[in-house]
Order: sequence, then structure tokens, then C-alpha cells
Amino acid sequence: MVAGYRLWTEKGLIWRAALICALMKSVSPSAMIFGPMISIFAEGLLMEMVIRLLGANLISYMLGGGLAVLFSLFYKISNLLITYGFDLAVLYDKLYIFVSKQLNSTASQSWHLIIGFAIFYMIVGMLAALLGYLTHKKYRKQLLQTNIISKPTTNIFASNTLQHFSIPLLFFHIIIIIIGLAFINQFNILIGTLLMLGYVALSVTFYRSSLKRLKKPMLWIQFFVITLLAGLFLSNLHESGNFFTSQGIITGLKMNVRAIIIVLGFASLSVELRNPYIKLIFGNKKLEKVYLSLELAFEALPSIISDMASPRKFISNPMQSLAALINQAEGWLEHFSNKNTEKGDIVIITGKKGEGKTTFLLEMVNNFKEKKAETAGILQLGFWENNKRHHFDIIDIKTNQRMELCNIVDNENQQKFGSFYFNNNAFDFGKKALSTESVTNANIVFIDEVGMLEIQDKGWAESVTNLLESFQKTIVLAVREDFVMAVTEKWQLKNAKVCNINHYSVLEVIKLMGL
Repeated sequence: MVAGYRLWTEKGLIWRAALICALMKSVSPSAMIFGPMISIFAEGLLMEMVIRLLGANLISYMLGGGLAVLFSLFYKISNLLITYGFDLAVLYDKLYIFVSKQLNSTASQSWHLIIGFAIFYMIVGMLAALLGYLTHKKYRKQLLQTNIISKPTTNIFASNTLQHFSIPLLFFHIIIIIIGLAFINQFNILIGTLLMLGYVALSVTFYRSSLKRLKKPMLWIQFFVITLLAGLFLSNLHESGNFFTSQGIITGLKMNVRAIIIVLGFASLSVELRNPYIKLIFGNKKLEKVYLSLELAFEALPSIISDMASPRKFISNPMQSLAALINQAEGWLEHFSNKNTEKGDIVIITGKKGEGKTTFLLEMVNNFKEKKAETAGILQLGFWENNKRHHFDIIDIKTNQRMELCNIVDNENQQKFGSFYFNNNAFDFGKKALSTESVTNANIVFIDEVGMLEIQDKGWAESVTNLLESFQKTIVLAVREDFVMAVTEKWQLKNAKVCNINHYSVLEVIKLMGL
């Protein structure tokens, strides 16, 4: 981080890099992503704040690096306290005093050990920052050969198609976590156990992947050890004279019941955060740069990992190994800069059913025609009778010719999809308008619309595939909001600009296209 910041001395670089790393964690197959995402971002933000306050110098780099690594210790301790409650702190204190007495140690304050760990983490972070500083200083002018290989990646927010998502369940888990944090220790152990079993049953039903944490033997060993230690050290031995008491055992069991609810709560919440509807917020123009940065990061990651020095080489010569990564970063910057100047943008115009996607496209077409830009493709205009959609016409944008595409009148000679009967000749008409010959001289091709038919390899699916493979200029697709994820995954449109008509105006989309 320090070496990269010295390479590109731009304010906000560190916290933005941390944000991208945290968001990359969101697509991890791990059952727990929420806590690590917060920790990663907080570490970068903390380091950025120190450098802003003290300036870009060696002292601020080392202090910021030390505090960032120290925060990881703070996160681990906080995570344990959230999981098991403050009874864990009482247990640790009594255990520390017991061990100190057995070793005849004069260090009777339990926080001494935590301070020792904190100093160790701080030193490690400061040394890492110093290594980054020296690496840049010594090797900045040495150009190392880099191997930039851009590998195709799948959609970065692709969801498990077998997983069902629910916004109400998302808020339900948040409520369960709050209850687990605030009230579990106040419950009767029987009530707490019943609550835990009910929540486990819910997780088994809706989130089989979230149970990965509960399948780990180490977690159950941890539960057993905590119950055992609670029975030993939270039993008021000096008052009762008993080695174990029900009070200590019950406290330990409550800690474990709380832990299971918290573990499953965050694991289930992590699944719900992958909900495609939540991910569609990245189609918002305010977050477009975040989405683009994520895509670039995932594109570069495989090559960077493959070119990293082996552990043995890194230990023997860490500065040279880091310098190679720095120089590779410069190579990737040049690669992405050149890539962004290439033609062939894919723009997805989206919105809910009946919100006006076709009207939006028609305004775009008219705007381009006024600018004398060559346009091609198809539009599908809907017509109403008795307050309901009666039929659709398909329009060839290049020639302005039109034909009825479908209507609601029963016709056994036509294909029925949904409530409409489709004219087979209209499909041939549309495919001709989208053919290579028809779009040869065009600067922009419009396809209205790509939906369930195309996802099922019907409708304009073949034409979409051919154009995406051969057309080197701009393609604009109208896609209903419900189908955006399926369309982008089917055709691997990882670089598509998704513009919701509720967030963009026509002129803003045209500006975004650079046309």
C-alpha cells in the first residue's frame, strides 16, 4: 500500500483501494464476508486519515501502517466479544489470573498480555510500511519486465442461480443479530436453546451454504473449551467449594447459544447481500466508477497472483519481489488506459416493465439522427386498447419500415409467448434489421428489447450473439430490470454500462457513451 501510494501520490488512493478490496471480498464463496469487508475498509481508511493528518512522509507511513495492522487485532477481539458476549472478557480475566498464579508471575493485570499483542501488531505494521517505503526508494527507477495478460473473467457479481433471495429475510437477519447481541444473555437457557434451534432450522432450509461455519470441527472444539473454562472459572469456586457449578456451565452454554445465532446470522446476511436486486445499485450512475474499478481489479488479479514471487523467493529478497509488483501495477495502468480508449461499448438501458424504455431509446435514436450519426437496429412500439397493451409493432431504425410483431388476438398459426401471439414474419424482419449487412455502416445499433425469449435462445438471441462478436462500435440493449443479471451473465457483458432510466436522462447516457 505504501509503495503504491508513493508511486501514485493521489489523495484518497488508499481508502479507495481498501474499498475495492473489501467489495472484492463480497463475491467470496466464504460463508462470512460482512465482518471482513468492514475490517478491510476500516484499515485502509485509518491509514488514509493518518497520512492526511501528518503528511506523506516516512513517519506517517509507518504510523499509519502500524495502526492499520493493529486494527486487525481490534477486529479479532471485537468479533469474539460480539460472538460470545462480555462473559468472554470475564472468563479471559479469570483465566489470566489463574495462569499467572500458577507460574508465580508478577504480571497480575490481564490487559498486560493484550498490550503486548498490540505492540507486536503495531511493530509488524510499521515494518511492513518501512519495507514498502524502501522498496519504492530503491527500485523506483529500475524497470522490471512485466507480463500483462488480460484474462476473461465471469461476471463479478454472478449469483448462485439455485439460491433464492429475499429482502424481508435480509432485514429479519439484521433483527435476529440485534437480538442476539442485546438480549440472549437475559434469556432462560431453555428459551435461548429453542430460539437457537429454530434459527438453525431456518438456516438449513434457506441457506445451506451458510452452514459451512458450523461444519468446522474447530468451531465445536472452541465451544467445548469455552463451556469447560466457564464451568471452571465462572463458578464462584471460593464461595461454593465445588469444582464445577451449574452457574458456570449455564453461562458457558449461553455464550455458545449466542455464538451460534451470531455466526448463522452473519453467514445468512452475507448470502442475502449477494441478492441481484441489491447488486443492481451498481447500475446507479453515482457508483459507476466503483463498478468499473471492481471489474478491472478482477481482470488483473489472476495474472498478478500467477506472477507473484514464491514464499521462499519473497523471504530471501522481499524488496525486489515487491518492486516487481509495483512495476507490474504500472503496466496494468497503461493496459487499462489503452483499453478504455477502445471502441465497442455495450450500454444496457433498463427499468421496470412499462416504465418507458422504448420511449427512452426512441429519444436517443432521434438525438443521434439529428447529429447525423448512422443508427441501425430495432424498436418495439406498444399500442393500447381499453387500458391494456393490445399489440406491438417492430420498426427497422435504418429504413423506418415497420411490421406488426405480436398482438393479444388468438391465432393458432402464430407462436404464443406469454399473453401475445407473435408473427413469424416479424422475427425474420427483425433479424434482417440486425444482420451484419444492415448494420455495416452504423455507429450505434439498438436492440429493443432483450428479455426472457432471448435468455431462452429465442427471439433475437442469435442476432445479439452475432453482433456482440462482430460489431466493433456501440450496441445499446433495452433490458427489463428483472432480466439484467441473467442477460449480462448469459453474454458475459462484464464491461456493459447499465443505465436505469430512473437515474439517467437521455443526454446523460449519450455523454456517458462519449458520443
